[in-house]
Amino acid sequence: MPASDDQVRRLSTTGLRVLVVPADEEGVLDRAARQLLSRASDGTCAAGGRR
Repeated sequence: MPASDDQVRRLSTTGLRVLVVPADEEGVLDRAARQLLSRASDGTCAAGGRR
C-alpha cells in the first residue's frame, strides 16, 4: 500500500529519508528495502554511515 503524504511527512520529521516511487516501481523498492534491512542486521549499514 502506498504511503500517504501525511505518512511521508511524519517519517521525514524523524530524520529518515523517504523515497517515493510510482506504484509500478514497488518491486524495485521492496528489493532495495530488503537489502538495506539485511545490511542493517549484519552491522554494515547504519544511520549516518558505516559503524
